[in-house]
Amino acid sequence: MARTLMPIPAITVTGGSCPLPPTPGPGLETAQGSVLDAVNGWRKQGAHVICLIDGDAHAATGSNGAIIKDAIHHGHNAHFVVGGGIHDQATLDQALSTGAAKVIIDVASADREWLYGVFADHGQHVVAGLNVHGSDIADPTGQPVADLWDTVLDLDSHGCPRYLVIEATKRGHWHHNGKHVLAGVCESVKHPVWAQGGIDKLSDLHDLEDLAPRLEAAVIDEPLYSGRFTYEEAIAAAQPRFDPYEWAPPRP
Repeated sequence: MARTLMPIPAITVTGGSCPLPPTPGPGLETAQGSVLDAVNGWRKQGAHVICLIDGDAHAATGSNGAIIKDAIHHGHNAHFVVGGGIHDQATLDQALSTGAAKVIIDVASADREWLYGVFADHGQHVVAGLNVHGSDIADPTGQPVADLWDTVLDLDSHGCPRYLVIEATKRGHWHHNGKHVLAGVCESVKHPVWAQGGIDKLSDLHDLEDLAPRLEAAVIDEPLYSGRFTYEEAIAAAQPRFDPYEWAPPRP
C-alpha cells in the first residue's frame, strides 16, 4: 500500500506567543496565545507531528527557546520538529535540548563542513532546510547564496537524512513551475523530502500527493490559520484518490 503525504501544522513563535489554531466550524476567529495552548489545539484536531518555528531566532532578534522547550515537555503524545535560526553548534545544541524529535538546520547560513559532521553525529534528528527561489537557495533576507542542485547533490553525497524544501517566493507555485523543482529534489536524493509553502488551497495539497512516498510531509501554516481549510480536510486531501478513467475503457 502506498504511503500517504503527511500534513504537519506549523506554529511560529514570536515574542513568546503564537497564533492559536482556529476551531473548526462557523464563526472562525483567530487569536494569540501560549505555545502550549497551540500545541494542545492541534493535538485535539488530530496532529501527531507539530513543527515549532522560533520566528525571533530566525530573524536574529531574540529567542523563544525556553518557551518552546516547556511546550515540548508538556505536549504529550506528539512528535515535535523545531526550526528557526539553527545554523551552528550553539543553536543546534539549544534546539536538541528542547527534546524535539527533529531539528531543521538553515543550510544557507550554515558552514558546509560543519553540516557534514552534524549528519554523521545526529542522523535522523536532522532536517536540512532549503529556502528555494527558482533554482537558487536563498538566505533569510531572500538573497541567493548557492545553486540548489549543486547543494542538494553535495548534501546527499554526505549523508543528509532528510530535506525540507521551502518555497521562498510565497506565490503558492508548487502546482506550477515550483512543483518541477520540488519533484526534481525528490528524484535527486536518497532520503525523504518535506515541503513548506506553495500551498494556498486544498487542491494544491492534493496535487503534491503524486510525489509520495519520496515526498513525506507538507508543513502548513497560514492556510490553516486563515481558515481556508481545516487540518482534518488537509488529511483527507493528502490521501491517494482513485481515478475512475485511469483503467476504464476509452471515453468517446
